[in-house]
Amino acid sequence: MERLKDWQVPGRGDKLIDVQIIHAACRSATEATALTKRISVHTLRHLLARWWSYDFLRM
Repeated sequence: MERLKDWQVPGRGDKLIDVQIIHAACRSATEATALTKRISVHTLRHLLARWWSYDFLRM
């Protein structure tokens, strides 16, 4: 697999997932959970980075 360019998310096979789809999924998930705080894809990125670093430090 070749190195992905910025803003490309691998999908099935050789297809890429469009960024608009990711944002729409994030909005849908936020609405489904009835969160009052604004959540974005960028927020989730930071949340995962913190979670992964915490999990790594526990090892």
